[in-house]
Amino acid sequence: MDFCETFKALGDPVRVEILKLLKEKPRTVSELVDNFDVSQPAISHHLAVLKSVGLVTSKRDGRVVYYSLDLKCITAVCEFMHRYLEIGASEG
Repeated sequence: MDFCETFKALGDPVRVEILKLLKEKPRTVSELVDNFDVSQPAISHHLAVLKSVGLVTSKRDGRVVYYSLDLKCITAVCEFMHRYLEIGASEG
């Protein structure tokens, strides 16, 4: 996992809000668009970025695609930050 790319992906406030919404339940692009003042293609792009770093997965159900959090990736990021902050705290 490339944590630098993951943190770059998390640097966008829209992506963070998408993750918050996906925490509640899997959602379609249309369901996500309803929560933002941006276009469907923009939300699709944000989802593609989140998916490329592993934070989000997708599952097709016929013509509909549901996006959800990838909890393994989220856990790995949290563990990385915990180790990083733990090391930083002992040095400072």
